[in-house]
Amino acid sequence: MEIKQNMELVKPKNKYVEIKRSNSLMSSMNSLSLNSTKIWLLSIAALKWMDKENVQVDNGETTTILDRTILDLHMPALMQQQNSVRRLKEYAHELTTETIGIVSEDKNSWEMVGAYATRIKYENGKLEITHNNTVLKMIDAKSEYCEFFYNRILTLKSNYQIKTYDLCVQYIKIGKRTETIEFLRKFYNLENEFKQTSDFIKKIIAGSVNAINEDKNADIYIEFKTNKIHGKKIGSIEFNMRYKSATTQGLALQNKTATEINGIESLLKSIGISENKIKFLNRVPADQLLKAVKVTQKAITNKKLKNKSVEGYLIGVIYNQARENGGHAKVDTFSASKLLKEVVSITLWNQWHADFLDSLSVEESQSFAGIKTSENQETKKAIANLFNAKHLKWIYENKINNG
Repeated sequence: MEIKQNMELVKPKNKYVEIKRSNSLMSSMNSLSLNSTKIWLLSIAALKWMDKENVQVDNGETTTILDRTILDLHMPALMQQQNSVRRLKEYAHELTTETIGIVSEDKNSWEMVGAYATRIKYENGKLEITHNNTVLKMIDAKSEYCEFFYNRILTLKSNYQIKTYDLCVQYIKIGKRTETIEFLRKFYNLENEFKQTSDFIKKIIAGSVNAINEDKNADIYIEFKTNKIHGKKIGSIEFNMRYKSATTQGLALQNKTATEINGIESLLKSIGISENKIKFLNRVPADQLLKAVKVTQKAITNKKLKNKSVEGYLIGVIYNQARENGGHAKVDTFSASKLLKEVVSITLWNQWHADFLDSLSVEESQSFAGIKTSENQETKKAIANLFNAKHLKWIYENKINNG
């Protein structure tokens, strides 16, 4: 049975494409080329888009489809070359030949789980990528995962730089990560190259860190230091990472002062946000949240909320500001709706859910019934993803978007 998403086209119109992977997958060993890596990241991002032609599930196999518009937007350096289609096919083919190694919890062994994709097809300006189901499970991880925006690695110039970004962005909230030289050689798939540790550190580690720090799109700043064994041989490297300056990226609430936190919490309470819900707004930069609260206060005074809740209006302002400023806060429709779910009461969310179900056509209701009736787990999962995507889009359009 083939299931296609049957919804209005809402492809990303900018480079803010969300990527989500399990931590084990982000720390995996592979030897993909730079463009192959970017193609794959786009393909897994496409699983979350509400695009009527982006996802197909057939006999337990999941295929994502990237059309020429998406490829031109997100991979301009490749698609503007001569013979771009031939090169695209070559890079995409790597996904079916290069295998992935997943490290064990004790980091003493690696398990090869197969290639990224089982089949590649390019036809009529569309690239179809059929995913390896084992890897697919690590993309939609329910816990121990990391997410970031594709545009953050768009202009990085090597796969080593992307892997270094992966390695550090996982630990951005902790601020520090230490790995052995042995692990890092396997992680970069360079066990037999740069035999001198000093060369490995200079060419791969230092080179990648410097590139990320200087890249205008990368949102993290990294420093590293070497740790020696018995005072002689370098045995490990400690990475220290943080978000870049507030003026360009926005700092998380964990970096706000106590005065800022108390002041913002008081303002949120003044517009009716309950204390136990305020913590879910902590991820928003202080200046952005403060401006959004003031705009919401004015809307309340002038009775401009219309049929929206205070929470919905506030989050709509936050995300509209983020889009305008290109800031670090998550700017996609789904993230806004997910944040709203954490802020409003369960009763109100359930009422909105009931309203959403009433808005579905008969055909859509019958299609989504497969979540309960389908015996194929992959099919059931695919239908559930489509249902959730449409639900979050409806929430955004009806309860958040301030027009």
